[in-house]
Amino acid sequence: MKAKRRHELHQNALDAELHKIIGFFKRYGTWIGWGALIVALVVLVVVYLARQREHRDLQLRQDLNAAMSESPDITPEDRLARLQALAAQTDSKPIAAEALVALGDTYARQALSAEAGAERTSYLDRAAEAYSRLVAEFGEEPVFVAKAHIGLAKLAETRRDFQAARAEYNAVLAIPAVQGLPAVAVARQSLGQLSSLEQPIPMATTLPTQPAEDEDLPAEQQGSATTQP
Repeated sequence: MKAKRRHELHQNALDAELHKIIGFFKRYGTWIGWGALIVALVVLVVVYLARQREHRDLQLRQDLNAAMSESPDITPEDRLARLQALAAQTDSKPIAAEALVALGDTYARQALSAEAGAERTSYLDRAAEAYSRLVAEFGEEPVFVAKAHIGLAKLAETRRDFQAARAEYNAVLAIPAVQGLPAVAVARQSLGQLSSLEQPIPMATTLPTQPAEDEDLPAEQQGSATTQP
């Protein structure tokens, strides 16, 4: 009897809990359903946006690779236009930073092939502008910032502003996130070479070799020009 009574009490307790659960869902079931639906929609939106971002980044990467390629189908003007557009876009800061490095490098190469004067100065200024913008606006991309500092240092060397070049190389060494990367090795090596670059260019101090006086004249004609026969 006691066992049967305990079973009945246990069954009654289960029935009471079941009635509570049913009552809870009757009262709040609609809200729970809407909540679950909202959560599902949020998850779908997040997944969709993530896939869209992945697709966009992939497209930007392909555009950058095409702009940096050596394909003969891309003219120098087209290459610059593509790099400028990629540097200006705001969807992917890493792509924009890499495009600015490529843009600065392109202008620097054009300066080397340009004639000395206004054209060469213009290319150097454009290269410096691209590198400087990267340093100023993309601090969260330390690898590309280091490359920009090296680019600015090389431009300073071209202008024989070795103090500015040294400051740019030291700026690379001061970036904690790039320690151990190739940019640091380049900066250290270049710093070691600055002292030799700073030496003034030697100028000739002697006249070209001249033949000895009268050495090409016949023996009977050698002598002072004032000697009378």
